[in-house]
Amino acid sequence: MGDHSAVHIPPPQNEAVRNYTRLRNTRKKALGRAKQNLLSFLLRHGRCFTEGKIYWTITHYTWLKGQLFQDEVDHETFNEYLQEVHDQQEKVDRYNQRIEELAALDAYRDRVSKLRCFRGIETHTALSFISEIGDCCRFANPQQFSSFLGLVPRENSSGQRERRGSITKAGNERLRLLLIEGANSTLRSHIYGKKTKRLQARQKGNNPDVIAYADRANRRLHKVYNNLVARGVHHNKATVAVARELSCFIWGMMNDRIN
Repeated sequence: MGDHSAVHIPPPQNEAVRNYTRLRNTRKKALGRAKQNLLSFLLRHGRCFTEGKIYWTITHYTWLKGQLFQDEVDHETFNEYLQEVHDQQEKVDRYNQRIEELAALDAYRDRVSKLRCFRGIETHTALSFISEIGDCCRFANPQQFSSFLGLVPRENSSGQRERRGSITKAGNERLRLLLIEGANSTLRSHIYGKKTKRLQARQKGNNPDVIAYADRANRRLHKVYNNLVARGVHHNKATVAVARELSCFIWGMMNDRIN
C-alpha cells in the first residue's frame, strides 16, 4: 500500500570495511592536529618556513630537521611534536595500504575501479562510499542521493514565497566532507588539461563508456564552478555546489546510468 519503504541492511563484511575506513579518517584528523601543534609551537618561537610556499614537502621536512633550540626543554618539546607527526603519518600510510588491499577484493574491485575514474576520487574515497552507502539503488534519483548526503539547500517556502538557505548538512558527514575534498581536487585540474599519469593509471582497463562519463563529469563540474564564480558566488559555496554535482554523477555511475 506504499505505507512502508525498504531499508538496506549491510552485510557484516561491509560494516567491517566501513569501520576500517572510519578508523583511517580518525587517524587523518589526528595527523592534522599533530601538524597544527608543531606549527603552533614553532610560531610561538618565531620560526616561520620561508624556503617555499608548500608545507610538508621534502624541503619543509628538511627545514624542520634543521631547527635547533638553545633551551634543552624546548628542543625536547620540538622533537616530541615532530615525532608525533611522523608516527601519525606512518599510521595513515599503513591504513591506506590496507585499504588498497581491501578495495582489491572481489566484492569491491569493480565498483571501486569505476569510481576512481573520476578526478578527485582515490581508493579511500571510493571504498568509503561503497561501504557507507551499500546499495545505491535504494535512491530513486540523484536528488535523493544528494539529500542523503546533506548537500541540498534548506527550504523555508510558504505560499508564493520561495526561500532557500545553506545546505542542510544532514545525513552522512564523512561522505559529505570526502565529496568536498574531491571537488576541491577536481577544480585544481584544468577543464581541458592533459590527464595526469596517476589518473590514466586509475582509468586504465575500465569500459570506455565509464571513462567518457567520468570525463564528462569533469567538464560539467568546472562549468558549474566557473558560472557560479562569475555570478559572484563565494568560492566555498561554489565548491559545495560542485560537490553536489559530483554526488549526482556518482549516483549515475553506481547505478549504471552513464549514457
